[in-house]
Amino acid sequence: MFRPSITSSRIGRRNWALKPRPRRCCLLTPIVTMTSLSLLMLPALWLLSSSFAFGVPSFFKGMSMPISFLAAKDTIGLHLQNEEEFQKTLKECTSKKLKKCQQYLPDKDTHPHLQRIAFMSTGGKTAEKMFEFLKGAIVVYYNQDQEAMKRHVDWNWMTHVPALGYGKSHGWTKIVRFVYSSLIEETIEALQRVVVDGDQLDGSISGSDGMGESRLSKAMRQVIRFHCRISHVAAHTAVFHVNASSYSLEQMMDIVEKVTLNPQHDHSLEQHNESMAKVKSYLTKVLPSSFIEDNKKEWGNDMVLTRSNKIDLEQTLQEELDSTNGLKKWPCKSFWDVQNIEMDETLRKMASKLSPDCNAPFTTCVVARDKCEMKGNVNC
Repeated sequence: MFRPSITSSRIGRRNWALKPRPRRCCLLTPIVTMTSLSLLMLPALWLLSSSFAFGVPSFFKGMSMPISFLAAKDTIGLHLQNEEEFQKTLKECTSKKLKKCQQYLPDKDTHPHLQRIAFMSTGGKTAEKMFEFLKGAIVVYYNQDQEAMKRHVDWNWMTHVPALGYGKSHGWTKIVRFVYSSLIEETIEALQRVVVDGDQLDGSISGSDGMGESRLSKAMRQVIRFHCRISHVAAHTAVFHVNASSYSLEQMMDIVEKVTLNPQHDHSLEQHNESMAKVKSYLTKVLPSSFIEDNKKEWGNDMVLTRSNKIDLEQTLQEELDSTNGLKKWPCKSFWDVQNIEMDETLRKMASKLSPDCNAPFTTCVVARDKCEMKGNVNC
């Protein structure tokens, strides 16, 4: 009897003829391919992330990332990670007790009611705007009478730090310190005001001079030391702050009130309140939304700041803080004591602009450091 072969029977029953593959295979193929590629890339990504954990890899250090890129990618924007520690060193002296926060009247015999008030900054364009804005508010306080204002308030633009010592040395009744919200912003604006003709801030501001740290880093040291000097004076002289970005109507009112209140009390309380009401009305109309944003547009395209630069700046700030016990060490470091300053005319101009002016009216430099700073002699 004939028996069909097992092979032919199985082939017939199981119908092993070729059939089109199910559609789900077409979906799985790219997924498998992508998964394989991802697994292959993991070691490279791990090495790259490890490199950034310890700073920017050497092959990235030549690449410039614009400031706008940092602001978008970095949650702290232009703020250094240790900047809050620096902000805590900025001392004020706002007590109304004259023995604690002295208010020296340098020309008491001739002008007994005249206060010499310094608006102190590192000289940036934003500071200039604030100086003029506050001056306008002070004139309003004196009923739009500039001559009346001049009899009571000698309002001075000043980039030179006060001479070391009390009022008889530095000659100021009060000091208004202009504070930027970011050290980077302040340093760039200060540099812009002293850059020498023919010099370019873009390449040299973020890059190294080939012999050490960047110009931006060196200039930031000078800015830090400027604030160190004012904070030391705030131990005994009336000093208060106005900030470039974090201000309000109430804060502006407070500054005007502190400036105009005379230690000799030459205003009645009623007259003072009437004047402050006028100031409030004026400020409500003219207070801008920002003093600094328009300025950023002017330097945003020229200034490039790499992430590596930012790490270097944080190290610079930490060095300044650590080497001075949080800027408490007296006296503060010299403006001229920065690397290779003799080869950089712009940084020399910056140091000269910030050093005390011993020849200014009502100023007497009694400490040798001040005389040396004025002469540009870091060693004497």
